[in-house]
Amino acid sequence: MVSKVPSKNGITEREKSTHRLLGYEQLTDEQIAELLELLRRRLADEESKRGDSFWKHRASDREPISGSVRYEVLKRAKGRCECCGTSIDDRPIDIDHIVPRGKTGDNDLSNY
Repeated sequence: MVSKVPSKNGITEREKSTHRLLGYEQLTDEQIAELLELLRRRLADEESKRGDSFWKHRASDREPISGSVRYEVLKRAKGRCECCGTSIDDRPIDIDHIVPRGKTGDNDLSNY
């Protein structure tokens, strides 16, 4: 995931949910191939260091939250994280349960 650090340092730019590498258009095919190889090696290094736990945060057995629920929650929160106040203009916001499903929480809109 593209973070704030590359954006603040003028490396990437974010427009809504799209992240873009600044200056990408000026890179040669060789430079693009070199960059991709560098990223693949870095990813492989991290995978070998952390093993199975590297992708564990992506594993999920839960149902995705529908777009209409996400919209209603973000509208209620005025486009900000209700925990830290971050705006959806600054970074993607996760929608999740207040009382986790595993601890008797339900999918009612009031529990997001």
